[in-house]
Amino acid sequence: MKHIPSRIFFGLCALVSMALVYTSPYVYADLTSSNFNILSPILNAGGGNTTSTNFGLGQSIGQSVIGTSTSSNFHVLSGFQYYTQPVQFTLLGTSVATSTGTVSLQWTTPVVRNGLPIVGYKLGVGTTPYSLTFQDVGANTSFVKTGLTNNVQYFFMVKAVTTGDAPLGFSNTVSVTPTGTTVTSGGGGGGGGGGGSTDSGGVAVSGMAYPNTKVTLLKDGAIVSTVVADPGAGFRMTVSSLAPGTYIFGVYTQDANGLKSPTYTFPVTITKSVTVTVDNIFLAPTIGVDSSEVKQGDPIGIFGTTAPNATVTLHVHSSTDFTNIIAASSVGRWFKQFDTSVLELGDHVTYSRSAQNDQVTDQSNTVAFVVGDQTLKNTNKNRSDLNNDGSVNIIDFSMLLYYWNRTPPVTSKADINKSGIVDIIDLSIMLYDWTG
Repeated sequence: MKHIPSRIFFGLCALVSMALVYTSPYVYADLTSSNFNILSPILNAGGGNTTSTNFGLGQSIGQSVIGTSTSSNFHVLSGFQYYTQPVQFTLLGTSVATSTGTVSLQWTTPVVRNGLPIVGYKLGVGTTPYSLTFQDVGANTSFVKTGLTNNVQYFFMVKAVTTGDAPLGFSNTVSVTPTGTTVTSGGGGGGGGGGGSTDSGGVAVSGMAYPNTKVTLLKDGAIVSTVVADPGAGFRMTVSSLAPGTYIFGVYTQDANGLKSPTYTFPVTITKSVTVTVDNIFLAPTIGVDSSEVKQGDPIGIFGTTAPNATVTLHVHSSTDFTNIIAASSVGRWFKQFDTSVLELGDHVTYSRSAQNDQVTDQSNTVAFVVGDQTLKNTNKNRSDLNNDGSVNIIDFSMLLYYWNRTPPVTSKADINKSGIVDIIDLSIMLYDWTG
């Protein structure tokens, strides 16, 4: 074995020592997370860009550790290049009832990440959630969007931006269908206008009731107009020659069983020579029960009237709220035979609401009944008095036979038990109520 000359040995030791000294500032360890791995991370305070035909690498300039530097003119995020975590915030939107084509939007204040300032917001609007047009809406966290079209579904999203319009994050997407009051200039004579003051205005009211029922319009509690809804349940009424001021209007209807809908009320401010149009009213359904008390386990009939083919959501309230979905018939009648075995003994209430074409009514009236140890049917002889002459006799019998095994129109009382068809059960009820 040959000996290494001493001068070479000491030279090698010197080289190793120099290498250790040179590399000691660059001690590193691999970094990992669930989404990425950084292998051999060495911080370099130098700058510049490295490129090839397939990639570009931008290098940091500044401190060799992660940190933030700011001044009145710039903002530096030092160390490894990284992306800021997107800000998070929630957007809410509602239609403005008193203005046509208007949606009110509010959003929460975003949480700021990494010290980047939020200098404003941009609102995206479109009729599909995938194609939004953005506009600058300032630095406030609310905005009223006008110029939309009533009864058209719109989608909204808010983008938070920092200096230079760089995006920091996006809100959730919400959809709103504006359905508000339309204000149009009054003009032309229109229905019985003659003789009115030139300073007067008017109101036009339209919406959905029940097929072929009388719809009543109230102004400050007094009847000012009535109209019969068409077979599709649509109605429209106009009142003119109203002095400028604020009025409370109400609309209701009554079905063939004598059940009245809740009154839909709304304020209207009348100004000179302006007709205010209130549209898209959808009256809540009527509701009734066939028994004031029902023996636990026996069925109770719950029924009512609404717009044709509407979807009725029926609630029966006990310690648990029972919900049933019912399809109304082509003439607006609906019926549910509810099993009371799921209800506790005692007092209960039921109510409903209807939906059709993205519109939902207010809640119906609430009807009470008792679950006990006996069944007490509602014995209103008026139910079988089909011609409303005060008697149940051969004339009513003849009217019932006319609709035998058929669904009568909503204006007829022939379907006494509200099952949707005139049959032997209706005849049995009529015979029970017979007065001659």
